[in-house]
Amino acid sequence: MKKLIIWALLLSAFSVHASDYQIHCSDGLGTIKWIQGNHEQSLSVTQRLATPEGLQDLRVNLNLAEIIIQSSHTTIINNTTTSGCHVVGVDGVSTWQETSVKKITIRKKDGAAFTNDIVGVSPDARSITAYVLCEERGNSEALCQ
Repeated sequence: MKKLIIWALLLSAFSVHASDYQIHCSDGLGTIKWIQGNHEQSLSVTQRLATPEGLQDLRVNLNLAEIIIQSSHTTIINNTTTSGCHVVGVDGVSTWQETSVKKITIRKKDGAAFTNDIVGVSPDARSITAYVLCEERGNSEALCQ
């Protein structure tokens, strides 16, 4: 029985391949940064404050559970996919990379306003809109035939 359990564990260890992806988006000034994927999930905006020394930019991390992000007007600039198979009948790896530009609108789920000093906030302070450049990279298991 011990041998059977060890054998089953060894087989499952060699047959498991986790897929991986990560998307990084930012506007041209870096005032909005949106990260999605397996490793990190975050959204930060810039709060621009007037101080006696001049303008000061502060990074504000938003709670993703309280935010709605809508994306539209997506334009794909580049899309590359490659698959690697070394032996027929064995699993390989497929990788992809996509670069796109999209318009995003950020709102609070409860409809509350942002502060007026957030870069890109609407006149009513209920949304933040920007065009962002996104870089998506990922890999997954591929069947080799």
